[in-house]
Amino acid sequence: MDTVVKKFGEINLENRKLLLELIKKLSAAKGEGLKEGHLIKPKQEIFFTGRVTIDDEKCIACGACAETCPTGAISIKDEENIRTISHCHQICVACKRCEASCDDKAIKVEVELDVKDFLSGNLQKKKRAELKLCKECKKPVGPIASIAKIEEKLKKEGIELTEMEYCQKCRKWRTAYESVPRLAIYLQRSYGENEKVP
Repeated sequence: MDTVVKKFGEINLENRKLLLELIKKLSAAKGEGLKEGHLIKPKQEIFFTGRVTIDDEKCIACGACAETCPTGAISIKDEENIRTISHCHQICVACKRCEASCDDKAIKVEVELDVKDFLSGNLQKKKRAELKLCKECKKPVGPIASIAKIEEKLKKEGIELTEMEYCQKCRKWRTAYESVPRLAIYLQRSYGENEKVP
């Protein structure tokens, strides 16, 4: 099962499209002036375009960076048991919200434009992390490093949490079964013989 974190609401990237056309025309006109790998850095901090780097050791793949990115330049895709965090240089405005949202200080934004990456518009994979699978249904629960961090913080507070081994759906079923035995019996009866109750 594939899970893609998507943004709600429409993002207007018309100015970005105009910039793309301008750079293509400049690149064609200048030839040598804007070749592949050429970097353009503004002299002052403005919302230009950014290059994102993620420290593989610090990043726990929690997804806060993608959640706060206003343009959708940072995206998350969960496939089977791997989470991939990607960045699109073409639509990044270097607002640095991703930097501010990262509690682990794992993401860094450089305000610059790489002509090759900008013109390609491709997603660049920045981080791959293994996902913990639900003990019951085997669907992804979350990144192993992220869950370990939560469990560690809870343990310091003296809280043991076994629910982190299950996905949200299976947690709800377990809660219903444990707290309301009659409901559990009723739900068991409403399933067919070949259907498994979570």
